[in-house]
Formats: sequence, C-alpha cells, structure tokens
Amino acid sequence: RPAGRPDIVIVRWPTPPRIFDFATEVAVNIRTGTRSRRARSGVAGGGRPPTHTHTSDLVAVGGQRREATAAPRDGVKRTMACCFAKRSDEAKRSAAIDKQLHEARRQLQDEIKILLLGPGDSGKSTLAKQIKLLYINGFSRDERMAFRAVIYSNVVLTLKELIKKASEFGYRLSSPNRRRARHLIECFFVFEDAAPLGVDLGDDLLAVWRDDGIQRAYARRAEFTILDSAAYLFGRLDAIKRDDYVPSDDDILRSRQRTRGISEITYTHQRTNFRLVDVGGQRNERNKWIHCFDGVTAIIYCAAISAYCQTLEEDPSVNRMHEALRLFAGIAQYPWFTDTAIILFLNKIDLFQDKIEHHDLRRCFADYAYDADGDVPLAEHAANFIKAKFEAAAAAAAATT
Repeated sequence: RPAGRPDIVIVRWPTPPRIFDFATEVAVNIRTGTRSRRARSGVAGGGRPPTHTHTSDLVAVGGQRREATAAPRDGVKRTMACCFAKRSDEAKRSAAIDKQLHEARRQLQDEIKILLLGPGDSGKSTLAKQIKLLYINGFSRDERMAFRAVIYSNVVLTLKELIKKASEFGYRLSSPNRRRARHLIECFFVFEDAAPLGVDLGDDLLAVWRDDGIQRAYARRAEFTILDSAAYLFGRLDAIKRDDYVPSDDDILRSRQRTRGISEITYTHQRTNFRLVDVGGQRNERNKWIHCFDGVTAIIYCAAISAYCQTLEEDPSVNRMHEALRLFAGIAQYPWFTDTAIILFLNKIDLFQDKIEHHDLRRCFADYAYDADGDVPLAEHAANFIKAKFEAAAAAAAATT
C-alpha cells in the first residue's frame, strides 16, 4: 500500500458472517501493524505508558516526607498528624482513580474500533443488527416488541407514499380501495410498542397494497424513494396484524429506522474486544462524524450498489451512486485515517440484480458499455464496472495526498 495511505479493500457480495470475519481479520492485522510501528518509533508499546499525577498526590507525598523528617514542635504535632492522615486518604483515593484511568486506557488500547460509514439508506444499521444477531445473543423479547412500532410505521408510511405516487402517475384504484386509501392519507397514526396494529387496519392495508393501481406504482419504485423491503413486509402482513405478533429476525433486519446521532455496540469475537460505531448517513448527520474519528482501527464503508438509478431523499437532484463515490473518495483522503483499514461493502446486491434487468446503468454512468459478446451475465458485468469506479476513486484519493 502507498506509504501514509489507508488500506482499501473492495469486497462484493459476501454473506454477513464472511464480511464480519474478514473485517475482523483486517482490523486485527492493521492494529498489530500499528503497534509494531509505534514500538519501533518509541511512541508506545515497549515502555511504561505515561500516568497522570494529581496535585493531591504531590501534596500528600510531600506531607508524609516532611512528617518523617521534621522535628516535633510543641503544640503542633497533633495538628500535623491529622493533616497528614487526611492527605494520606486523599492520596489513596487519587491512586485508585489513577488505577482506574490506567485500566481504562489499557482496555481502549486492546479494543478494536470499527466505524460504519456511508450515505443514508446504504445498510449500515442493518449490518449493526447483523452483528448483534451473530455475536451478542440476538434480540431479547422486549427489544423485539419495541420493533413492532417501527415495523407498523414502515408499512403505513410506505403505503401512503405509494398512494400518492399512484395518483401522480394517473393510476386509479378500485372504488372500495379508494375509500380505504383516503382514510389512510387523512389519518395520522401513532404506534406504541405494546399496542398491536389491529386486524381491521391490517386488512385495509393489505387490500390497498394488492390493488392493481398500487402495484403499477410500485413497479416504478426506482423513480422515487421507498422502503427497499416493502414487498417483504406486505407479504408478512397477515402475521404483522395479529395481536400476538412478535417480530422475527428477518422482520427486524428488514425494518427501517433512520439513524440519528451515534450509536455503539461492544462485543467480543475470537477473544478480541470490538466497538462498532454506527452513524447517521444523511447529509445533516455527517457533521457529527468527526466525533467518532479518534482511535478508529477499521472502517466499513457501505454503498448500496442498487442505488444507481435513485436520487437522494434530501436532494432529489443528486444521484445516490454519485454521492456514494464522492463521499468514499473524501473519506479516503481524511488525515485521521492514515493507519486505518477501509473496507468497501457493495451492499444490496439482490436488489441490484433485479433492477439491472429493467433500468439502464447508463442512467448513472454514461460511459458504461455492455458486454458485446454476452459472455458475462449482465448483473456481474455491471457490478464489476461499479467496483472499478470505486477502485479508481480510491487510487485518485491516494495520488492527491
């Protein structure tokens, strides 16, 4: 790798356990290499780490020394003994604090910090959920029940958006479904964790979803922003509407809740402590990223490969793939990540394989040329082209720094 530049590894289409095992290997290797360089330069590793000494330590130690060597004076000996005893207690408390700080520093040095970065709706939080399922004993019943409100909201808001788009596209719904759709649009729904969706509302949602006008609008979903897992959730609506519904692992993974701020997951894998940091990807959330840059061992950069024909939710004039490339190139140049492994995860390949059959990649990249011989399947050929774009962005970032 170029000196002073991050390791950038391009990864495509791995199953979730493979991507995390690979990330673990890269992170451990980069951490080991960093420690070796620091040890050789004398920065850390071989010597004793610097310790912070409180003023109270110096006062207490000095007082004890003066007590041992000073000659007793009439009328002040008892007062000095009390003062020294008080200072000795302060010294013990201060020493205990120093020990705790030293232990915390040691744990941080031994911990591998992985930062999830990427634009909004690229699958970062879904990867964090995968980590919890794979390495942290999954979700408790209380946590699953808390996802009910998220899933209910996903279903209702998705259908509302489809109703609006069906109207814009001129697709008429059947008479009974028009009444149901009008009711859904006019009502404001507030879901609580413990409250069920309700069979009546579930039946109305399912009837509108199955309407031909809604399905025709859904077929044009690449033209607007909609939940990627809409078809899955509506396919599960018979279970979701029941009063005793408990979200499954797949339900939780396919639910969508925008990340606001910063969230962390700590776990142990292969006898190594990890801290996974997930951040919001929308533009208004990125100014918070800098608070996570300290001590990062590896970055998993998520880019939705299926987003080549979509625009940003916050700026419909910008193509999502173009935004992902620009953001990736910028991160590769950040001075904070000189000794940081960067792993690119081209996500949502299943959606990409479906879209590429119906939506031309040249909508995003005018220089894309189809395989004239047809020897390579279209999805694989197009994915390799996108992969090459990210590799070129990484090379350009390395060349400019």
